[in-house]
This record gives sequence, C-alpha cells and structure tokens, in this order.
Amino acid sequence: MLLLLLTRLATDQQADKTIQTSYGLMLLQSLLALAAICLLAWLVLRWISSSFQQRSSGAKHLRVIDSIALGPRSRIYIVQSAQRAWLMGSGVEGQVQMLCELDPADIPQQEQAPSSHFAHALIQAKAKLSPKKDGQS
Repeated sequence: MLLLLLTRLATDQQADKTIQTSYGLMLLQSLLALAAICLLAWLVLRWISSSFQQRSSGAKHLRVIDSIALGPRSRIYIVQSAQRAWLMGSGVEGQVQMLCELDPADIPQQEQAPSSHFAHALIQAKAKLSPKKDGQS
C-alpha cells in the first residue's frame, strides 16, 4: 500500500511539472502569435499608407506651388490650376479658406528660389487684401 501511495505521489508530481511546462509553452506561443500579428498589422498599414500617398499626390490639374507655416497648426498655400491661382489658408480648426485669387502671371516660374516667389506672391496678395486709403495708390 505504501508503494502504491509513493507511485501515485511521483505520478502526480510529474503531472504538475508537465502542466507547468505546458503553461510556459502556451505563454511563449501566445507571445509569438501576438508579435506576428503586430508585425503583419504594421506591414499592412505601411502598404496602405504608401498606396494612399501615391493616389493623393496624383493630381493632374492642381498643384501646390508653395506653402509656409504660420504657426503650429496654420499654413498658407499658393495653389495653381491651369490659368488660375489662389492664396489659401488653413487654420487651427482644420478649415481651408480661399484668401484671395492671384494673377498666375505674378507667380514666378520654378527657376527662382521657392521662398522668393512665395514672398513675392504673398506681398501682392497682401496688397490686394489691404484697403487703400484716400490719397494713396
């Protein structure tokens, strides 16, 4: 009877070790599966974002000539389409507004430095927006 009890006790201890080993193995498998899922999700998101960027930059008739940041969340853009150009602004709320229409002839060609033609167009737009006082031209 004592032999039967010792045999049963030894068998129970082996079963406990097997259970503990299988829990460790299951934890390792779970962590590896989680890492694989995260890697797959990262690859899919990267592929989708690059695909979206290629489609969004494929405008045929519109192009942003230049832009400048006025603050952390506000910018001014010069946008051109065929024979027209606009000075556009985006603000804190994310709204885009047309500030004024520009004469496309006033926008220098790409040979000049980007900052100089933007500054030139901005000065002209400011002149159009500011009210003229009597006696000034």
